[in-house]
Amino acid sequence: MIHNLQKLDNIVNMFHMNNALCIGDIMLDEYISGPADRLSPEAPVPVIRCTNTRQVLGGVGNLAANLKGLGCQTAVFYTIGRDSDGEQINKMLSEKGIITFPFPISNITTKKQRIIAQKQQICRIDHEEPLSLTRQQEDKIIHHITSLMPKYNIIFLSDYNKGLITPYVAQNIIKQANTMHKNIFVDPKGTNYEKYKGATLVKPNFNEFKTAIKHNLPTETGNIDTLNTESVKTMAEKLRQKLKLEKIVVTLGEQGMVGIENNKAIYRPTTAHSVSDVSGAGDTSLAVLGASLGTGTSLENAIDLANIAAGIVVGKEGTAILSSTELKKTLNDMFHTQPTTFWWNNKQNA
Repeated sequence: MIHNLQKLDNIVNMFHMNNALCIGDIMLDEYISGPADRLSPEAPVPVIRCTNTRQVLGGVGNLAANLKGLGCQTAVFYTIGRDSDGEQINKMLSEKGIITFPFPISNITTKKQRIIAQKQQICRIDHEEPLSLTRQQEDKIIHHITSLMPKYNIIFLSDYNKGLITPYVAQNIIKQANTMHKNIFVDPKGTNYEKYKGATLVKPNFNEFKTAIKHNLPTETGNIDTLNTESVKTMAEKLRQKLKLEKIVVTLGEQGMVGIENNKAIYRPTTAHSVSDVSGAGDTSLAVLGASLGTGTSLENAIDLANIAAGIVVGKEGTAILSSTELKKTLNDMFHTQPTTFWWNNKQNA
């Protein structure tokens, strides 16, 4: 048991050796909260008396913040509007020590405002415009990113379907990364998974995975709403082969994670004790997977750490980040309180 603890702990200790480049859609997440103790006289809706406003980085910004929190040297390439929200994002990234490569656009910066009363989200207001890049802009983005790649050992594509990660951009970045022998990890979105072909690892959540297999394996999926762990493993391997991926990891929410590599399946049940908010958990999972694999460790070890990390952040409110110190503390707490149970259950479910 001490060996297992030391193994995972040593991997976390090596996170600082990673140089991470994140590419993707960025947004500003704003939380407006306060008590709601009366109804509006204007309409049958609650009146929220604002007592707190909090802003955090969303989209690829949250991924970059997680990587930086884990100890990685981190840079981020993103599109940004010429507005106050864009300026705020640039400032927040710089304050965290993240190297920024903003690509200015004429669209407004994406912002999501969440209205919260007594810890319950009442509604969400999205400020965004569809982004449509010209081929000239795509080529400029690809050229810029390609020039940055030699400095980084792990590269991330964070696709929130906002317009930056087009099929043309994605495929050119992946091909360049492969040519330079770089690990490239993808957080996918939408139905077109062909654009992620050739990546090192793709990490969909369960709903994204069902969408992916429906559109990419249409004759083999059966009833995708009743998938169990075994069928997830089977379908994930087929999707991995079709897209020529090295690895695929499917996060299953309260059911844990499934990872596939060379037809070998790894399953881990969740370690979460309570769930407060799942916002940003996918970014944390991908950050830990990438940071772990960047040290040269196995997919099995990377999934163990990512699963534990996800269990921590879902217990927090709002979009959350994780530090290496917090991850190490949780590892020590888990192994000192229930080492045999944790490792026996995980090995049984491998």
